[in-house]
Amino acid sequence: MEKGFSYFLCLLVFISSQIFAQQNKAIGSWEGILKVNKTDLRLLFHVKEENGGLNAYLDSPDQLQYGLKMDTVIVDDFGFKVEFKAANAKYNTFYTENEEEAQGDWVQMGTTYPLKIRKNLNYKPRVFRQEPQAPFPYKAEEVLYENKKAKTFIGGTLTVPDEPDKKFPAILLISGSGNQDRDENVAGHKPFLVIADHLSRRGFAVLRVDDRGVGASSGNPQISTTADFVTDVKASVNYLKSHAAVDPDKVFLVGHSEGGLIAIITAADLKKDLAGIVLLAAPGVPMHELLLRQSADIIRQRGMEEEYIKAASDFNRIFYKAMLADKKNKLTVATLYQKMSPLLSALPEAAKEALEMSNAGLMQQCYALMMPWMRYLVKIDPKPYLKKVKCSVLAVNGSQDIQVAAGPNLEAIRINLQRNKDITYSEIPGLNHFFQHCKSCTVQEYGELEETFAPELLKAMENWLIARAK
Repeated sequence: MEKGFSYFLCLLVFISSQIFAQQNKAIGSWEGILKVNKTDLRLLFHVKEENGGLNAYLDSPDQLQYGLKMDTVIVDDFGFKVEFKAANAKYNTFYTENEEEAQGDWVQMGTTYPLKIRKNLNYKPRVFRQEPQAPFPYKAEEVLYENKKAKTFIGGTLTVPDEPDKKFPAILLISGSGNQDRDENVAGHKPFLVIADHLSRRGFAVLRVDDRGVGASSGNPQISTTADFVTDVKASVNYLKSHAAVDPDKVFLVGHSEGGLIAIITAADLKKDLAGIVLLAAPGVPMHELLLRQSADIIRQRGMEEEYIKAASDFNRIFYKAMLADKKNKLTVATLYQKMSPLLSALPEAAKEALEMSNAGLMQQCYALMMPWMRYLVKIDPKPYLKKVKCSVLAVNGSQDIQVAAGPNLEAIRINLQRNKDITYSEIPGLNHFFQHCKSCTVQEYGELEETFAPELLKAMENWLIARAK
């Protein structure tokens, strides 16, 4: 009996040490270059031991994505595997001889890309100067509640001033497009963490949440649209109104980019159930027009010649026209590709070279445009929703925003809110899409700037909200 017990114990120790060795090889930061057509994308995988298990996170600096949590992590003696369901992507690796290198295939939406990675032993995460540090003069509560309509759960953080038995005006922060965490972590910055910290210090309860399929929130972003995100916001508003520390008559929405569009749609429906909305770089023009302008502005900023910018715009315009005409969502990836392929072939070789357009790239673009979120987004016109908004509105854009151009979008918001009695507009000089004081003001610069969110805008939001929370 004793002999059998000893043997079993030794076996457990052997298995445990073997698992630890496998994990130990995988733990750390791995870096590589993913070649997509003629574009090089830097990818970093961070494998960490957390709460007795392994988690992996992905950074894609060239796409301004940081800290994307992988859904699954599997390690063995030969390598590790990760899966990121939100991007329909998998990466299977196996170690090379020195075990500080690994290679494998990155598979995304049916396309395979070879990817070799190497351990970065000198990696240090960036911490930006505005990121708040403890101790905090407010309470932070981890929350989880249900969107009953969608049968999903929403996880987030509610920060509340530390004054017991008092009800506070409340703010819900709504992130922009993409799968964002509760801090709206983009390019290593955490603007929602900065905003929540600032406003909770000024007497507001602030709720920031993980998007569907991210962090503590359930749901499938692959099949979700802007309309679905509106139901998440409504569920969050209901949660705030029911919270013991919140004044239910003083709930505000603060939406950034697509989050601003979601705030507009929600406010149009809830009418005076909201005390006000703050629109940070929100769309005011039809979305297909905004996307055309956005694409042209970004490639123009890269120094592209005007003839190529026109070629790209003409090409994209036909894309969006086909999608707008598809009223019943019957258009398929294959049909769209067949429609666009002759147009690609007709482009001069110099234009295709300059714009990095290829048949493989066209297929990827067709896949992206046929995703439920994009199919729905392209068809949205904010104007009819703006006309129904009855609550107070603060609309702000940065003058250097090349994703949501300040001029046309602020003007469209102003025109369509003319019947509203309490509207404030502001175009702030020198700020980009994330409201940073920028230099080159390119998309790539977001992560290079030390500032996360302009202090003068934090103060302006604070003053506007306090005045309407009285």
